[in-house]
Amino acid sequence: MYQQPSGYQAAGQYDSKYAYDPEMGYGKTEEEGGYATFMEKQVRQGFIRKVFSILAVQLLVTFSCAIGFASSAPLKAYVSQNMWPVYVAFPATFGSMIGLICCGDLHRRFPHNYCLLGVFTLAESYLVGVCTLAYDTQTVLLAVAMTGVITVGLVAYAFQTKYDFTTMGGVLISALFGLIAFSFVLMFLPYNKIVNVAFSAVGAFLFSCYLVVDVQMLMEGKRIQLSPDDYVLAAMNLYLDILNLFLYILQILGESQR
Repeated sequence: MYQQPSGYQAAGQYDSKYAYDPEMGYGKTEEEGGYATFMEKQVRQGFIRKVFSILAVQLLVTFSCAIGFASSAPLKAYVSQNMWPVYVAFPATFGSMIGLICCGDLHRRFPHNYCLLGVFTLAESYLVGVCTLAYDTQTVLLAVAMTGVITVGLVAYAFQTKYDFTTMGGVLISALFGLIAFSFVLMFLPYNKIVNVAFSAVGAFLFSCYLVVDVQMLMEGKRIQLSPDDYVLAAMNLYLDILNLFLYILQILGESQR
């Protein structure tokens, strides 16, 4: 899934594609008079475009469900009275995620990877739509808008900053486990608006950090970076970061209206 950058690692992987014309310099470094560095940059840029294209489709589907569920009274009534889609969506979400992450190179095999990602996105979109039933349409729209603005800002920052945030993986994982543990504690504590808002704010900040890290993993020259073959996993990582950021912002807005 991850690889350490060491010179032109992708040369061996992509040389064969251009072997028909070796005199053009494909596979040779710039010092050798070739275009290996240029070709690697082209592959990396194509990888980033593919990831963000997939992500755009995922977010369009999910936020359409979120806004549709919150604004449609008949849909709210149906979802409230029929729980069987939720019972289908939960195993579909975890099953497709396990298939992509744990089943060897399945996330790299077309069309299996797209099929699993499609199932994951549809199931997750339905669950997010169910979560928005507790909020009015205006709150959901505001949360979507705020998530979009924050996401664009963080992505732009991740691309232009010289600091390598991919080295912070251990700190973020520890913070995530702490957040999960505290969420279980909150289940047994009496309701406290300030504590809930603070918890949601910490969660939003944490997944904002995850978003920056996952964006930088797409880039060349970082301590930890994704292979261009891992475009489905990269899209899923970013999708989950943005989705969690949206849900925490939605909770903050919901608590502020109580």
